Amino acid sequence: MRRIAAALFAVVGIAVSLASTATPSSSSSYLRVGIFDDGQVLYGVPSQVFPLLRTSRAKVVRVNLWWFGPGLYVAKRRPQNPSDPADPAYDWSAYDAVVKQIAANGQQVVFSLLGTPPWANQARGWNVAPANAGNLKQFAMAAAERYSGKYTDDEGEKLPRVASWLAWNEPNNPVFLKPQFVRDTASTTGWTIQSARDYARICNAIVQGVKSVQATAKLACGLTSPRGNNNPKSGRPSVSPLAFARALRKAGANGFDAYAHHPYY
Repeated sequence: MRRIAAALFAVVGIAVSLASTATPSSSSSYLRVGIFDDGQVLYGVPSQVFPLLRTSRAKVVRVNLWWFGPGLYVAKRRPQNPSDPADPAYDWSAYDAVVKQIAANGQQVVFSLLGTPPWANQARGWNVAPANAGNLKQFAMAAAERYSGKYTDDEGEKLPRVASWLAWNEPNNPVFLKPQFVRDTASTTGWTIQSARDYARICNAIVQGVKSVQATAKLACGLTSPRGNNNPKSGRPSVSPLAFARALRKAGANGFDAYAHHPYY
């Protein structure tokens, strides 16, 4: 894969301690400390969570923006106008509140789009790619419009802009994307890395959808899990990060600004 000019890292837990010990002399103009804790940010008590986030000194807060999935998600049913954030099938209320609270802290949101609704993949599960990537692209357009910094919510308040976006999460891990492998008689191994093929379509759909609305937004694809066994016959097949990155390039993923990897295990 071509030289990577930038990388985004989602840091869990330890970000707070790293941020609290940082000093101006040790800070970097290239690395911004962030935190990812949806258990608190999406489901915790706001009056406790957001003041604590402010004291953490984290500059960015990663939040999973679920198209569909466990817990809070946006697409309650199939929308009639999927690229319109005002479509009545969408419920953005939880995410509106989070974006406002984080902006009030002087911090920035990084949204990660993930989860497939049942109507988009024949009810095969939220962690199976949509049958038509165009549906995901339209949802990405709706999300980018709502959080463009120009959109007014139902209360007449302009929502803050979200300028940094991530595509899915750990697609080389079967928890987040399946299948990882499929039979392929044309391959020398008899298998192909299907997760990379599916993720290339996911990545391109989200990049194209967001950038069609916010041309200057920054998009990261990858977000790979730190390990993989590269064994399609195992009880839990997964793909190692480098093998996945090579397969992703071959599958035609393009247009993103950064390639993200989760280095922790």
